[in-house]
Amino acid sequence: MAVLTLVYGERMVKPQFFLIMQKRHNMKRKLILLALISVMAHVAVAKTIVANVGKWQVAYDSDSRTYAYSCDGKLMVAPSRAEAVYSRDGISRRVSSADFHKVTLMSDGGVRRFVMSQSRCHKGLTMILESVAVEGQLQLRLLLDSDGEIKSNYMAPVHTVQPLTINGGEVRMTKVPFDNDGFSRYQYARLDKELTSYEVTAVFDGKSRNGLVIGSVEHTQWKSAIDMKGCGSNIMAELKVYSGVSTTETHDILPHGSIVGKTLHSAWFTMIKSNDWRDGMETFAEACAARQKGRSTWRHGMPVGWQSWGVMATHNSLEVDLAVADYFSQNLRKGGFCGEDGMQIMSIDAWDNLNSEAKRQLTAHCEQQNQIAGLYRSPFSLWWGEEKDLQRPLFSGCEYKACDVVLKANGKPFKYDGAYCLDPTHPAAKEMMRRDMDEARRLGFRYVKVDFVTNGIIQADSYYNKNVHTAVEAYNEGLDYFTSQCYDKDGEPMFIALSISPLFPYQYGNSRRIACDTWGKIEQSEYAMNAIGGGWWANRLYQYCDPDHIVLVGNDAVKETEGENRARLTTGFASGMLLLADNYHMGDTITKCGDPKLSAERAALLLANPRVNELIKKVRHSFRPVYGYKTHNGDAGAEFAVMYDDVEAVYVAVINYSDRATDYRIEPEDIGLSVYPANVEELWTGERRQNLYVTIPVKDARIYKIKK
Repeated sequence: MAVLTLVYGERMVKPQFFLIMQKRHNMKRKLILLALISVMAHVAVAKTIVANVGKWQVAYDSDSRTYAYSCDGKLMVAPSRAEAVYSRDGISRRVSSADFHKVTLMSDGGVRRFVMSQSRCHKGLTMILESVAVEGQLQLRLLLDSDGEIKSNYMAPVHTVQPLTINGGEVRMTKVPFDNDGFSRYQYARLDKELTSYEVTAVFDGKSRNGLVIGSVEHTQWKSAIDMKGCGSNIMAELKVYSGVSTTETHDILPHGSIVGKTLHSAWFTMIKSNDWRDGMETFAEACAARQKGRSTWRHGMPVGWQSWGVMATHNSLEVDLAVADYFSQNLRKGGFCGEDGMQIMSIDAWDNLNSEAKRQLTAHCEQQNQIAGLYRSPFSLWWGEEKDLQRPLFSGCEYKACDVVLKANGKPFKYDGAYCLDPTHPAAKEMMRRDMDEARRLGFRYVKVDFVTNGIIQADSYYNKNVHTAVEAYNEGLDYFTSQCYDKDGEPMFIALSISPLFPYQYGNSRRIACDTWGKIEQSEYAMNAIGGGWWANRLYQYCDPDHIVLVGNDAVKETEGENRARLTTGFASGMLLLADNYHMGDTITKCGDPKLSAERAALLLANPRVNELIKKVRHSFRPVYGYKTHNGDAGAEFAVMYDDVEAVYVAVINYSDRATDYRIEPEDIGLSVYPANVEELWTGERRQNLYVTIPVKDARIYKIKK
């Protein structure tokens, strides 16, 4: 094991440093570290300490007491300091690396550690900045090591203290929303504003595509974020990378919970320098998955089928469900609208209006024609009206009142999205989960839409499990238990489709909605494409990105146009999952929802198209943005072009969100080609052309296939 240690300020490391390390390491490391004491006596005083971590360099300047991060010799993050807030014996203190006068650099087993020794105002505390090279990335975290128990709810490995000029003609910083609720949007903001991006961001030049990705790759305890402040077209004035975010966007009214112990650490963060920021975002997702694998239990290819909420909503019935299942099996499957082995999903939503016998009839009917039935659950939500109702038992025979099980903030039961939030760690909440999924299993369901999951990641005053202090810890405990109950009658894992949900942690769902409450109008397609263009890389965390229920013909008096249908279906093909949501029951004279005749006409026209349906078999990841800054209607708009690079061809989807025909010019180098081949095929219309200098009609879409 190679060990390199540099010390400045003294010629010999004080013995207590090694005593601190002895507490943390095994006996073998104790002997190695102690053996180094005699070597350390000959280390010269240094002004700047540089750690080479793979192709990255971390430089510490003793005059300014700042760190600078470079990659291949190019400065990537301006001089910065590490900082944290901690409390001990009821006294809260803010500490920065600038407070520490002695710094030691160690290289131990590939992990570099800047160890900052205690100062007078922080007696008994050591701050450690830890970094490691992982496949070209620099991964780092901040630790606080104390001789007594401490608490912390804020730890920032990086907080810049000097502006950094970024070269490029279209420099952008991206905002990733915390979750998909409240019509939250991704942003590609210029460097003339402030924004907070949750868990990850990319700062990139749209023209050259050069970029830096920074994000948290560990999601066990913390809600993490990156705060950015630009002060001009090319100047990043401030960058803060930290664990412990609590804002209205995380839906918290309390500060982030405090972790407790003698040694505390932030989440691991990664820095990725990339010649193409899109590759960097995908590398980030893969770095997360290397630490925590996602759920990948589905074996039937792109999920294709129907769900009841979009048009039927609260008016669903068994009669409609059976009729729609037959229509999908007998009509749409013939044209190729089905999974790789012919599989289709038929999912009923909230207010399904079905008793147990009707549900059993539905699941059996679906199974007979190679379909699986899905149902709806919201394990962290209690849909009771008034606070006085919470005095009742949570369920019949439960020993706990509901008021004992709901989360409390500032002593009051907490409501979000109209429901009381349940404590994910409480045994009564877990018992409800077990009962719900046991019933689903007995009735024959193999797919479950899990809604309002964000209700389980709200910071509370406390939790039933006293070892849990943060919302993320509680969420992990609750969803880990819930997913352990999600298996079908044959013992196989159910498909878990997360709906209203945080983006991280991610390992509990086969799919996650990229944007919620998205029907069929062009503005809703634009909303979905904003999330695809900004969050396509999440397909490396979840098996599938879900574009929400795809409506062709809704309940509005003004019906969606055929062009709007193409645009909305294109969002489904581009995301990699397609659950339609119309009423296809031709004999429906009771609910009168939607327009079954028109829905069937549109489906026959658009989904019996083998050219487009080949994407169901081809697409394994979501389409990614072609540019990343050419957006409709501002920084929080949707990109007009997304692409998918297959082995044999490049597919490019172009959507016109406007109310006039629009020209688009996509050069071959924009999509990774040197020239266009002689034959470019448009999948919706069958048109053949020689380039992508195209005119897209009003509120419409085209998907082009360019063979390599």
